Amino acid sequence: MVLWLVKWKLTQQYMSLPIEEQRKVNEKRIEISRTDRDVGKMKPLGRLVNGDEGYYTSEHSETEIFEYFLKVRPYMSFEAIPLIPTEQANEIVRKVKASETM
Repeated sequence: MVLWLVKWKLTQQYMSLPIEEQRKVNEKRIEISRTDRDVGKMKPLGRLVNGDEGYYTSEHSETEIFEYFLKVRPYMSFEAIPLIPTEQANEIVRKVKASETM
């Protein structure tokens, strides 16, 4: 599994839908992600004050996250950045520094 920082954004296509259609799309999106949220594989971090975009972390393989993105497009766009835990990053930095001093 890979830990991802995901920025999502509602697209213009979503914003141009009538309110009732927006509700239906939203319900579908919530249902798709409910299981992953319930088991802790997807954790919402927050929504920007404009209300059209936000962030969450996701613990999925590249294939799983790609499949999720495809299910909710064309109404949302995504930018996903792979992360490594801070402890792991610190260890890599220590190793690199140690190899530079040799």
